Amino acid sequence: MTEVQYVNHNQWVDTFGVFHMDRAREKRVAGRIRRDYRYILGERSGLASPEPSVPRFRTLWESGDLPAALDGQGCWRLAWDSPVDASLYPFVQIDVEVHGDGAAFRVALQDAGQRAWSAETGKLPAGTRYPVYVPLWEAEGLDVRQLTSLAVQGDAGRKLFIRSVRLTLSGADRWTPLAE
Repeated sequence: MTEVQYVNHNQWVDTFGVFHMDRAREKRVAGRIRRDYRYILGERSGLASPEPSVPRFRTLWESGDLPAALDGQGCWRLAWDSPVDASLYPFVQIDVEVHGDGAAFRVALQDAGQRAWSAETGKLPAGTRYPVYVPLWEAEGLDVRQLTSLAVQGDAGRKLFIRSVRLTLSGADRWTPLAE
Protein backbone atom coordinates (compact mmCIF):
# COMPACT_ATOMS: atom_id res chain seq x y z
CA MET A 1 0.00 0.00 0.00
CA THR A 2 1.40 3.38 -0.97
CA GLU A 3 1.42 6.12 1.57
CA VAL A 4 -0.41 9.30 0.58
CA GLN A 5 1.29 12.42 1.82
CA TYR A 6 -1.02 15.21 2.96
CA VAL A 7 -0.19 18.80 2.04
CA ASN A 8 -1.64 21.54 4.21
CA HIS A 9 -2.70 23.90 1.44
CA ASN A 10 -3.68 26.66 3.85
CA GLN A 11 -0.15 26.72 5.24
CA TRP A 12 1.36 26.62 1.74
CA VAL A 13 -0.80 29.53 0.51
CA ASP A 14 0.07 31.58 3.59
CA THR A 15 3.79 31.19 2.90
CA PHE A 16 3.63 30.66 -0.88
CA GLY A 17 6.44 28.20 -0.40
CA VAL A 18 8.90 31.00 0.44
CA PHE A 19 11.22 30.52 3.41
CA HIS A 20 13.87 32.60 5.14
CA MET A 21 17.44 32.11 3.98
CA ASP A 22 18.04 29.87 7.02
CA ARG A 23 15.40 27.61 5.43
CA ALA A 24 14.17 26.58 8.87
CA ARG A 25 11.42 29.09 9.64
CA GLU A 26 8.49 29.91 7.43
CA LYS A 27 8.30 33.38 5.97
CA ARG A 28 4.79 34.79 6.15
CA VAL A 29 4.14 36.70 2.93
CA ALA A 30 0.36 36.54 2.66
CA GLY A 31 -0.08 39.86 4.49
CA ARG A 32 2.27 41.65 2.11
CA ILE A 33 0.64 40.09 -0.92
CA ARG A 34 -2.84 41.04 0.29
CA ARG A 35 -1.71 44.64 0.93
CA ASP A 36 -0.14 44.92 -2.53
CA TYR A 37 -3.18 43.28 -4.14
CA ARG A 38 -5.54 45.81 -2.50
CA TYR A 39 -3.26 48.69 -3.50
CA ILE A 40 -2.99 47.61 -7.14
CA LEU A 41 -6.69 46.86 -7.59
CA GLY A 42 -7.87 49.80 -5.49
CA GLU A 43 -5.72 52.87 -6.13
CA ARG A 44 -4.26 51.79 -9.48
CA SER A 45 -7.39 50.21 -11.00
CA GLY A 46 -5.52 47.03 -11.83
CA LEU A 47 -2.43 48.73 -13.27
CA ALA A 48 0.79 48.23 -11.35
CA SER A 49 2.18 51.51 -12.71
CA PRO A 50 0.38 54.33 -14.52
CA GLU A 51 3.20 54.73 -17.06
CA PRO A 52 5.61 52.15 -18.47
CA SER A 53 9.21 52.54 -17.35
CA VAL A 54 10.37 52.57 -21.00
CA PRO A 55 8.34 53.98 -23.93
CA ARG A 56 7.26 51.38 -26.51
CA PHE A 57 9.50 52.97 -29.13
CA ARG A 58 11.98 55.80 -29.59
CA THR A 59 12.13 57.50 -32.98
CA LEU A 60 15.69 58.11 -34.19
CA TRP A 61 14.81 59.49 -37.62
CA GLU A 62 11.62 60.17 -39.57
CA SER A 63 11.34 61.24 -43.19
CA GLY A 64 8.14 63.26 -43.09
CA ASP A 65 6.37 63.44 -46.46
CA LEU A 66 9.25 62.41 -48.74
CA PRO A 67 10.99 59.13 -47.88
CA ALA A 68 14.76 58.82 -48.20
CA ALA A 69 16.05 56.69 -51.06
CA LEU A 70 19.23 54.71 -51.65
CA ASP A 71 21.88 56.73 -53.49
CA GLY A 72 23.50 55.77 -56.80
CA GLN A 73 25.81 53.27 -55.09
CA GLY A 74 22.86 51.61 -53.31
CA CYS A 75 23.52 53.03 -49.84
CA TRP A 76 21.72 55.24 -47.32
CA ARG A 77 23.49 56.33 -44.15
CA LEU A 78 22.22 57.87 -40.92
CA ALA A 79 24.80 59.27 -38.47
CA TRP A 80 24.07 60.84 -35.09
CA ASP A 81 25.94 63.81 -33.59
CA SER A 82 26.19 62.09 -30.22
CA PRO A 83 26.10 58.32 -29.57
CA VAL A 84 22.66 56.75 -29.15
CA ASP A 85 21.99 54.40 -26.21
CA ALA A 86 19.93 51.48 -27.55
CA SER A 87 20.53 49.16 -24.59
CA LEU A 88 16.91 49.30 -23.34
CA TYR A 89 15.46 48.23 -26.69
CA PRO A 90 15.89 44.80 -28.30
CA PHE A 91 15.10 45.91 -31.88
CA VAL A 92 15.93 48.61 -34.41
CA GLN A 93 12.89 49.03 -36.67
CA ILE A 94 13.43 50.41 -40.17
CA ASP A 95 10.22 51.25 -42.02
CA VAL A 96 10.91 50.69 -45.73
CA GLU A 97 8.94 50.84 -48.97
CA VAL A 98 9.99 48.25 -51.52
CA HIS A 99 9.36 48.99 -55.20
CA GLY A 100 10.40 46.94 -58.21
CA ASP A 101 12.05 43.67 -57.28
CA GLY A 102 11.86 42.33 -53.76
CA ALA A 103 15.56 41.68 -53.20
CA ALA A 104 17.15 41.60 -49.76
CA PHE A 105 19.32 44.38 -48.36
CA ARG A 106 21.92 44.76 -45.61
CA VAL A 107 21.63 46.86 -42.42
CA ALA A 108 24.94 47.93 -40.84
CA LEU A 109 25.42 49.45 -37.38
CA GLN A 110 28.54 51.14 -36.03
CA ASP A 111 29.44 52.12 -32.45
CA ALA A 112 31.69 54.83 -30.96
CA GLY A 113 34.65 52.41 -30.92
CA GLN A 114 34.42 52.10 -34.75
CA ARG A 115 33.24 48.48 -34.42
CA ALA A 116 30.70 47.48 -37.06
CA TRP A 117 28.07 44.77 -37.29
CA SER A 118 25.67 44.00 -40.13
CA ALA A 119 22.74 41.75 -40.89
CA GLU A 120 20.99 40.90 -44.13
CA THR A 121 17.23 40.86 -44.45
CA GLY A 122 15.27 38.18 -46.20
CA LYS A 123 13.72 38.88 -49.58
CA LEU A 124 10.99 41.46 -49.01
CA PRO A 125 7.74 41.40 -51.01
CA ALA A 126 7.78 43.92 -53.86
CA GLY A 127 5.26 46.75 -53.71
CA THR A 128 5.00 46.80 -49.92
CA ARG A 129 5.68 49.07 -46.99
CA TYR A 130 7.43 46.86 -44.51
CA PRO A 131 8.85 47.34 -41.00
CA VAL A 132 12.19 45.53 -40.86
CA TYR A 133 13.26 44.53 -37.34
CA VAL A 134 16.99 44.19 -36.64
CA PRO A 135 17.61 42.21 -33.40
CA LEU A 136 20.22 44.05 -31.35
CA TRP A 137 21.01 41.06 -29.12
CA GLU A 138 22.65 39.42 -32.13
CA ALA A 139 25.06 42.36 -32.60
CA GLU A 140 28.07 40.59 -31.12
CA GLY A 141 31.06 42.81 -30.36
CA LEU A 142 29.01 45.98 -30.83
CA ASP A 143 28.41 48.38 -27.92
CA VAL A 144 24.69 49.11 -28.30
CA ARG A 145 24.98 51.80 -25.61
CA GLN A 146 27.00 53.95 -28.03
CA LEU A 147 25.64 53.59 -31.57
CA THR A 148 26.94 56.28 -33.93
CA SER A 149 25.57 55.32 -37.33
CA LEU A 150 23.22 53.08 -39.27
CA ALA A 151 23.51 52.24 -42.96
CA VAL A 152 21.13 50.51 -45.38
CA GLN A 153 22.99 48.90 -48.28
CA GLY A 154 21.41 47.37 -51.34
CA ASP A 155 22.05 46.93 -55.03
CA ALA A 156 22.78 50.08 -57.04
CA GLY A 157 19.63 51.37 -58.71
CA ARG A 158 17.25 49.62 -56.27
CA LYS A 159 13.97 51.33 -55.57
CA LEU A 160 14.00 51.17 -51.78
CA PHE A 161 12.73 54.07 -49.68
CA ILE A 162 13.25 54.55 -45.94
CA ARG A 163 10.37 56.14 -43.97
CA SER A 164 11.63 55.96 -40.38
CA VAL A 165 14.18 54.45 -38.02
CA ARG A 166 13.12 53.58 -34.46
CA LEU A 167 14.22 51.66 -31.42
CA THR A 168 11.36 49.40 -30.35
CA LEU A 169 10.47 46.90 -27.63
CA SER A 170 8.78 44.33 -29.88
CA GLY A 171 9.07 43.00 -33.39
CA ALA A 172 6.45 41.53 -35.68
CA ASP A 173 6.42 40.12 -39.18
CA ARG A 174 3.79 42.17 -40.90
CA TRP A 175 3.73 44.11 -44.12
CA THR A 176 1.34 46.56 -45.71
CA PRO A 177 0.63 46.69 -49.47
CA LEU A 178 1.35 50.10 -51.01
CA ALA A 179 -1.46 52.03 -52.64
CA GLU A 180 -1.04 51.85 -56.40
